[in-house]
Amino acid sequence: MWQEERGVIVLMTLVAVVALALLVIMIAMISSAGTVMRTSYGDIGGYEEGNARALFMFPVMVVMIGVLHNILAVKILKKNGAAMAKIFLFMTILVMAGGMVVMSRLLGEG
Repeated sequence: MWQEERGVIVLMTLVAVVALALLVIMIAMISSAGTVMRTSYGDIGGYEEGNARALFMFPVMVVMIGVLHNILAVKILKKNGAAMAKIFLFMTILVMAGGMVVMSRLLGEG
């Protein structure tokens, strides 16, 4: 696969690196010093009290996205070709970049 589809391998590696970077950023941003932290869930909805331990599900979700989307990319590559796998991986990177913005927004106002 490395000889034939280097672009897909590069994007898969980039997805793993972005997921790892997002994981580190999210864990660093979550402050577990307080048992309850105020978290914004949107510009319209106001604030809700949230348990800091519950926010650790966000980093777990990032790891799942990083691993499962790479597995899905291999299946897409085999079934639909390299172009579709590259589109899928690029969209995954965009989703994780959006997640980085959302997570900084959620935790930046706590």
